[in-house]
Amino acid sequence: EDARRLLGLCGELDRRMRDTANSSGSVDTLKVAILTAISLIDELARLRNALQSMDETLSRRSLQCVTMLDHSLH
Repeated sequence: EDARRLLGLCGELDRRMRDTANSSGSVDTLKVAILTAISLIDELARLRNALQSMDETLSRRSLQCVTMLDHSLH
């Protein structure tokens, strides 16, 4: 299972590095790796921000539901 997951991750990394190489026109492997790493960390930061925003929204809505339920029971 772990080996299959690792192979999948390596395949995704390879695809992304090829995409970066094609879009940047670079054949320098180190430059492509760094550009890909920057792209991945940017994607991670955006996803974390989106997740935090969804978590905050869910917390607010949950509190609203609890408040409405509490009012209806009293």
